[in-house]
Amino acid sequence: MKTLIITILLCLAGSSVAGDLYVDIKTGSDTNPGSSDLPFKTIQKAVDVLNTADTPAAIKIAPGLYSLDKECSINSKAGYSSDNPLTIEAAILPDDPNWKPNDMPIIVSTLNPVVPENAKYIETSGFKVEMDHVKIRGLKFIGTPIPGVMYYPVYRLGKSLDDLVVTQCMFLCSQYVTSSNVAIIVHGHGLQIDHCVFYDCANAVVFWNADGGISKNNSMTHCIIDGGYVSGVWLCQTGEDFEFHHNIITRCQYAFMRNDDNKKTYKIRDCIINNFEFFSGFSGPNFELSESGADMPYIEQNITKSGEIKLVKGAGLDMGIPQQYLQVEEGTPGSDLGAGLFIK
Repeated sequence: MKTLIITILLCLAGSSVAGDLYVDIKTGSDTNPGSSDLPFKTIQKAVDVLNTADTPAAIKIAPGLYSLDKECSINSKAGYSSDNPLTIEAAILPDDPNWKPNDMPIIVSTLNPVVPENAKYIETSGFKVEMDHVKIRGLKFIGTPIPGVMYYPVYRLGKSLDDLVVTQCMFLCSQYVTSSNVAIIVHGHGLQIDHCVFYDCANAVVFWNADGGISKNNSMTHCIIDGGYVSGVWLCQTGEDFEFHHNIITRCQYAFMRNDDNKKTYKIRDCIINNFEFFSGFSGPNFELSESGADMPYIEQNITKSGEIKLVKGAGLDMGIPQQYLQVEEGTPGSDLGAGLFIK
């Protein structure tokens, strides 16, 4: 009875959240209040509660497999800031002493979109960010199994939006099983990506467009992109203050892509970028992809373009996966960069 009363009051008032919200697919219920001892069952329920609350809180997600059967819109007006962002994170983070790969919450899209007749594809997303000051940490996204869907696990609308941090996340896909057209695609400013792993995504990251024609304060550091069968990093209206260092890009058709009118000079340093068909390309008005030339320059400092990147994979999911799953093998090229899931 006490739990029911709390739940009813929370739904009716929609004005405050007493502490962080917890989600556990195994023990939770969406009729619970979302406390640590009585968690919600779905991520969508926790986001819905935060969206209607007027006090800031975080969402902490327990280990397990979570499905999103619709776009999860994040649009709270509760007064978050760069010092206190709306945080959606794993309950056990990769640098916790007792963390194991099985502790990463796994997110898959099971949305069944209606595809119009004769349409080549339809676009949809997982986390649809519609506000400033959001941090996503310690989650594993595995795309969608539905063919013909341009799926974006993390997608931000709004060309004036600012401050989105994606850290210690994994985006693991397959173009034939669970696909992700772009793992992270973001309008606006202040996209900070670090210590993420992108495996077999069509495109890992698109730094998209912004009001005023220049997207500012963006960075990507200490990440691994392996197997971008279109591109690694796509720079649209990204400003020249873009920071890109201590990353690995391997097995991509294009390591970098741009719009055909983007002639900015980007500084990239302390990276391994190898095993690509083209180092840099551009996209025309109808998304025709071509190799770019000297008019789309990069200032390269300590960039290695040879060698083989070896990631720890183990014997397969059904046999268990090692602690260093999809991290660079110790002693092989790139293992000294600090790229990958772990910060410590």
